[in-house]
Amino acid sequence: MLLVLLLIPSWRAMLGLAAIPSVLQFFGVLLLPESPRWLMKEGRTQEARSVIGKLYHPDFTDQRFEELTQEAEKLRIESSLSETDRLKSLFTTYRRCLAIGCGVQAAQQFSGINTAMYYGPSIMIAANITIGNYSEKISGLILNIPLSFTNAVGTILSIFFIDSLGRRYVMLRSLPVIVFAFLVVATGMFLLPPAGSTESTQLPGDLAFYGTLLFLLTFGIGMSSTPWTVCSEVFPLHVVGTANSLTTTTNWLSNFVVASIFPLMLNQQSLKGWAFVLLAICSAISWVFIYLMLPETANKEIHQILSDILGDKYKSISESETQEAENDLSNDIGAKP
Repeated sequence: MLLVLLLIPSWRAMLGLAAIPSVLQFFGVLLLPESPRWLMKEGRTQEARSVIGKLYHPDFTDQRFEELTQEAEKLRIESSLSETDRLKSLFTTYRRCLAIGCGVQAAQQFSGINTAMYYGPSIMIAANITIGNYSEKISGLILNIPLSFTNAVGTILSIFFIDSLGRRYVMLRSLPVIVFAFLVVATGMFLLPPAGSTESTQLPGDLAFYGTLLFLLTFGIGMSSTPWTVCSEVFPLHVVGTANSLTTTTNWLSNFVVASIFPLMLNQQSLKGWAFVLLAICSAISWVFIYLMLPETANKEIHQILSDILGDKYKSISESETQEAENDLSNDIGAKP
């Protein structure tokens, strides 16, 4: 997109290009199969088996089908709870799960990813970086290409680590590097000559550029897709839809806060460096939160994860909710003529 904008400097080209991924995603969604768990819950067993056959290796098809069969009846009963009851249970029974889900989404945004995605060229301009005879504005746009590419590489690399090493593991190892990267960028900003100075030095720009590269690579590996994966794993199945709506809302609200405050600080000469120090502090706080709150979720069944999060009370909670749902379901059936 940036290459096209450099050749065709038009806001219409920018908006038009943004539509291409949306169109591709629309056609991709048409090819998605329905969730086999949902099909089982609805009693559409043969369709569920067909989807499982497409998604899993033949050696594991029967095993996965049996697992879903065992889950389906309990899920059908629990799903009879009203939306109000599900929402209430998230803020009472499963409040620790909700805290984890909302917390990791806030951690993703307060780790500063969209400061680089939205304001990458502005960061390069603030660091007084120029390429050859290009203006600072054009140089910032050009340098944003390797920044975006580095983030994409990190996200691809996460595919090889997120299951083998674990969600908690990669987040706890990546956040300290993110803190270091922000401090490198902050150092570059602090070393910039005062406004109006004729002094020229390359070191501040190098620190800002390579620190941002390190941040984007590390973020892509540890914090890009991992929070979304965690949020799909830490909630019981009958409330996961409602829960993920709340965690996604947290993500976007956090994004709004960071994206609103960051440019205000970046545009002030005295606050440029402190903007990145603040992001480093937020990332350090995120590390503490994940260390204290999030158990490892990789390669575990949902009941194991919930037991790790809620402790001994999970079994009694599960039995109590199931019994309540069964009673409500029986009353509804008995009330029918």
